[in-house]
Amino acid sequence: MILNWRVAMRGPVTKLNFFKALPVIALAMMLGACDSDSPTEPDQTPNPSAPQGGGSATGFAITVTASPRTIEVESGIPVSVTIVARRTDNNQFVPQGSTAVLTTTSGTLTNAAGSAIGNTITIVFGPNGTTTATLDGPTQTAIIRAQIEQSSGQTTVQVSEIPEIVPLTIAGLVPNFGPPAGNTEVRIEGTGFSEPARVTLGGITVPILSLSSSSIRILTPQVELPAGQNQAVGLVLEVNFGAEDAAVDTLNNAFTYTRNQTPLIPKIISVTPSSGPNEGGTPVTVFGEAFGAEVQVFFGIGSRIEAEVLDISPSRILVRSPPATGQNAANLNQTVGIEVFDIRSGFTATRDNSFQYGGGDMFISTIAPSEGTYFGGDLVTIFGNGFEGPVAVGFGGRGQQVVSVSGTEIVARSVGPVEITNCSRPSGPFSVVNIETNETFNSALTFTYRPVEPRIGSISVSSTTANVDTGAIEGPTSLTMTGSGFDRQSLPPQVTFGGERAGGVTITSLDSNPFHEGFGVGDVMVMSIPSFRVPFPEEDCETGGGAAGMRFTDQRVDIVVTARDTGCSDTAATSFTYIPSNGSCRANPVAPVVPVPQFSFSVAGMTVSVTDLTTGSPTSIQWDFGDGAIDNGTPGETRMHTYAASGTFTVTLSATNAAGTASIEKDVTIP
Repeated sequence: MILNWRVAMRGPVTKLNFFKALPVIALAMMLGACDSDSPTEPDQTPNPSAPQGGGSATGFAITVTASPRTIEVESGIPVSVTIVARRTDNNQFVPQGSTAVLTTTSGTLTNAAGSAIGNTITIVFGPNGTTTATLDGPTQTAIIRAQIEQSSGQTTVQVSEIPEIVPLTIAGLVPNFGPPAGNTEVRIEGTGFSEPARVTLGGITVPILSLSSSSIRILTPQVELPAGQNQAVGLVLEVNFGAEDAAVDTLNNAFTYTRNQTPLIPKIISVTPSSGPNEGGTPVTVFGEAFGAEVQVFFGIGSRIEAEVLDISPSRILVRSPPATGQNAANLNQTVGIEVFDIRSGFTATRDNSFQYGGGDMFISTIAPSEGTYFGGDLVTIFGNGFEGPVAVGFGGRGQQVVSVSGTEIVARSVGPVEITNCSRPSGPFSVVNIETNETFNSALTFTYRPVEPRIGSISVSSTTANVDTGAIEGPTSLTMTGSGFDRQSLPPQVTFGGERAGGVTITSLDSNPFHEGFGVGDVMVMSIPSFRVPFPEEDCETGGGAAGMRFTDQRVDIVVTARDTGCSDTAATSFTYIPSNGSCRANPVAPVVPVPQFSFSVAGMTVSVTDLTTGSPTSIQWDFGDGAIDNGTPGETRMHTYAASGTFTVTLSATNAAGTASIEKDVTIP
């Protein structure tokens, strides 16, 4: 889908028509996210050369989808893979019968015909440039990649571990006491609850009103209880009742039957904040005592308006103030009381004059949005109460431009650009200052500046050939990268191939579109492929003649794109391959050995005849006849020497080659 996006955005987008096209572009990008994953994830399987995909087109838009996208390990569920390919020069489907190579980093692929099985297979396209395959048995997240010539597309199948079985545990009962007449609604709290379930209380099976994984609602049965006595009973819970994986847990003295119950009587101590806008929506905390697990909170004692309860504890209730407009206009600009009603006990706590609608001290309740681009220019709305212009507004660690002010709302425009280092996200709290009165409100809410974060979508070329001696690129020499966040043409990002394994990259073209504040513009960048820093890695091999040797192997490298002004980067791990220009097996050189000298001799009168029999490929020999005569000879020669007198002489033969010199001696007797 990303490759199709690149084709769709081939023409320049002007500043005027871009904003008209933005909704369509955003929709296209969201749909693309559903069809294919970004190819920035690692692919540990080298891509073999792909067969021709139809005609002589130099590029292909390849979409790979998988269903389901997520499976559990060892689930045995096959994944259906669909591959669609078009030529980028005319947007036509590849011809029927065209082929591609399909690889996976985990599991086994089978093509549509069932004729090819493995982690690398050949697939054949049918009508409409479409074919299918099946993935079986992945043990880890699998990257499935289809490649035609130098173009590729891929998707990811997530493989998750089998969910951990949550143990059955009873934490307690709420309430844990009730009258002997029974019919008290009780909530069992814990973990690992599942249907079908059976609950007994004091040995009596009780009806189950509702069941979730952590809560079961029951009704207590009636018991006989003498006056003035209490009776504690145990609870037994069986889940997956009647099945092989049934589980049981018990809680002794879980519930007490008593005639002397002490119900919860709530009490309100304080309310903060004490005011908010008529529009409602202000987070309000009610502090007090004896708040039960199920309560209702109302604003306005005379015209009771129920508030949304966000959180409850025995001493605190967090609610969102209801509006004082429309049907609730009786509370408009009024100071109202707050009521807490305990649903179980029926008791009510009230506190008059607790909350002022449309008045009171200045405060900030909420803000939107809470982040924006580091360029600035984002409109931020501050909701609250007591605002009166002129005001000074700060957030994100700096003063901001105020656009408009009303009693409950301030609109400000973020200033920028802000300095970003190492892809940091500068942030800071909100503050509002009334310039005339110097009244100030500092909020814990913060605003964060987002940096440009480049995102690599796809690359048009996934490999090139480099000279094994010099590392010079023999072809292809450039590639096109699609993605987003590559930023402005005047400040192109830094691109590296394989860190220290490759040289510098020259960006030859980059979309001139200004970077959009919504981070949604697709970018296209063309760059040179840097030379490879030899030597290539090598592996053992065997020549055709059976001799041991070595050969150069492919080197897969990361492509890293880094925004120069923010330090943010993205990595397409092992996405590019340098192929050595010579991949043949080279026989290992045979190391020379020192020659082994040897000779024979015969004597005739005063003359000796010597013959060189040295082995080990000598390059030169020397004769020492023991009477002072020394001759440099030729390997393998026979030489004559005549002595001047009789006697026994030691003849020495020395043989030499590149590995060294060795000698042998023999005694010759002249009669």
